[in-house]
Amino acid sequence: ESVDDGPLEETDLPSSSFTERLTVAQEDTVIAGMDKPLLEIVAKRNINRSVEYLALASNYETFWLPRSELMPSYGALITMSDQAERMKKGLPELRRSPRLADANAEVDEDDILMA
Repeated sequence: ESVDDGPLEETDLPSSSFTERLTVAQEDTVIAGMDKPLLEIVAKRNINRSVEYLALASNYETFWLPRSELMPSYGALITMSDQAERMKKGLPELRRSPRLADANAEVDEDDILMA
């Protein structure tokens, strides 16, 4: 079986790897073909005991979203934002206990084997 290490062709890439920038009217820009259009979590606020995050979208617009709409797809962005906020306040980084990390690794391995 020969392996071709040459450059990839367009047909070698999954369709989800392509993005397209579309301009609607004169000023509106849309990024199409993206699974995760949010780039960054910019800020956090509490309103009536509900946590909302200011999200920066791929078209550079910002808007407030409740945590429930961001999870689990954007969990990593939320964690990064929360860790950055803790660092600004001089607080230590949040870490999982080794026991929980090991338990999660075992679950992940079981899920991989089942698939």
